[in-house]
Amino acid sequence: YDFEDVLIPMELKIVKDRTVVISTPGFTSGIITLKERVERRSLFNFFNNNMQKDNWNIISQIKSPGTTIMVFQKTSRTSVITIRDEQIYTYVEVGVAPTVTEPAGFSESNLSE
Repeated sequence: YDFEDVLIPMELKIVKDRTVVISTPGFTSGIITLKERVERRSLFNFFNNNMQKDNWNIISQIKSPGTTIMVFQKTSRTSVITIRDEQIYTYVEVGVAPTVTEPAGFSESNLSE
């Protein structure tokens, strides 16, 4: 798909109306939404193994009964992968964005006023 260093399982199908990808010279970011009847655990294992092979560092993982969120980082980018069980399908959202060093519109001087 659009993120060349994020491997996606072949059986997942893209959900076009829930996908937004923005490409600029040298950078692609956005959210790709996919779905299929796949076990959440196998998707977790797939992304956990393949993101590390593509030199992504694991920052955080959150697991709840119906949702798993995985956060990965490279030098200048962050990726968030959300795996969610719904009634018929398992949905996967893969987001990639530039890493922000300071929250937009906030600085210590603004907060102390």
